[in-house]
Amino acid sequence: MSASVLETEKESDQALAAAPHFVVNKSELVKELSFVVGGAATKTTIPILSNVLMVARSGLLRLTTTDLSVGLYSSCAAICKAEGVFTIPAKKLFDFVRLLPEGSVEFKVGKNNWLSISAGRSKTRIAGMSAELFPVLPSAGEGVCSVKASGLAQAMAGVQIAISQTETRFSLAGALFEVDDCIRLTATDGHRLSQAEISEGGTSQHKGLFPLGGIKQFTRLNALSSPDDIADVDWSDNHVHVSIQGRGIIANLLTGSFPDYSRVLPKSFTKTAVVDREALKSCLERVRNFADGMSKATIFDFSEGQLAVSARTADTGESDESMPIEYKGDPIKISFNADYIVEALAVSTSKNVVLSMNDPANPIQIEPVIEDGNTSQLVIVMPMRI
Repeated sequence: MSASVLETEKESDQALAAAPHFVVNKSELVKELSFVVGGAATKTTIPILSNVLMVARSGLLRLTTTDLSVGLYSSCAAICKAEGVFTIPAKKLFDFVRLLPEGSVEFKVGKNNWLSISAGRSKTRIAGMSAELFPVLPSAGEGVCSVKASGLAQAMAGVQIAISQTETRFSLAGALFEVDDCIRLTATDGHRLSQAEISEGGTSQHKGLFPLGGIKQFTRLNALSSPDDIADVDWSDNHVHVSIQGRGIIANLLTGSFPDYSRVLPKSFTKTAVVDREALKSCLERVRNFADGMSKATIFDFSEGQLAVSARTADTGESDESMPIEYKGDPIKISFNADYIVEALAVSTSKNVVLSMNDPANPIQIEPVIEDGNTSQLVIVMPMRI
C-alpha cells in the first residue's frame, strides 16, 4: 500500500471501532513487524510512541510506528472478522509473536484495549492503548520520482558516513536530498564530505535535509526488498515519503541551512592515483593500529608506481606498508585520519578507486563508481598536518 493510500484513509481509520477481530499468518506478520518495530520509540516520555498502530480493514492488517521524527508503515493479508483499530507495545508484540508456532494467529481486542492472542494452544493477553492517542502521520505530498531502490540505498549508505554526530551542528545532522535532473545526496561533518548522484531525475525540483534516522530506516526497508524493486519518492514541504512495494518511511525534513558544498569540491587536480580498493582498505586497517588514538593520523606517500602508508606513536610502535599503484603527478606526502579513508572505501563496491589531490594543504578526493552503473559517488577528506 502506497503512502498516498495510507493518507487518504487516515481519517476513516480513526472512525473505526476500537474492537477489531482478525486472523493473520504468523510468518507474514513477523516479517512486517520486524520492519516497523524499528520505528517505535524505545526511550520516550510519551508511551504511545512505543506502540504499533494496527488497523484491520478490507482484508489487510496495516501496521504503523513513529518516533515523531520518522514513521514506518507496512501491511499483511488478514481475515477481518471485525474491522477496527488499536495500538499495542511494538517490541513486546514482536518478541512474543515471533516465538509462536507456524500457522494462523487470531487477534481480538476486548474491553479497555486488552488484546487477546490465540495460536494453537497458546492464549495470551497484552495491555494496549487507545488508538486516539496515536499521532496522525503527515500527508504524502507530491510524487517527484521513482528510482531503483538498491541504487538509492547505496547512495544513502555512501553519504551516511559523513553525517555529523555532533548535536550542536543540527543542520549537518542529515543529508541534503536534492531532486532535479538527477537525484543527489550530500553530507558533511566539517572534516569530510560525501556525495552520491543517481542519473535518474524527478518530475520537479525539490531539496531538503533528510535526517540520519530516515537514512538508517531506508537501509532496513531496502533489505526487505527485491533487487529490482522501485522506490517511489513523495515530497511535501516538511516531509519525504519513500515507499517500496507497500512498505515505507515518512521522514520529517530537518530545519536549518546546509553549507554551500560547491565551495568544497575541487575544480581540478594535479595528481591522481588508481588504487585497488580492497588492498588499500586492508593496508590501512593494519597500519592505523599504530596511529594516534584520537587523530588516527596516517601518512600517505605517493610516488611513481607506489603508495607507501605509515603510522607511528612513541608508546605503541610503528608500521609501514607499500603497494603498487598507477600514479600521475609529482611525488607528494600527505596525512589523513585513516578512519575516514577506510570508511570511504568500505561504502564502495568497485574494484578500484581514484585518489585525486593537489598539495598537502588541500583535500583528497576518493571516487569509486557504484556497481549499478547509473550512480556515482565521491568522498572529500581534509588533510592533517604532518
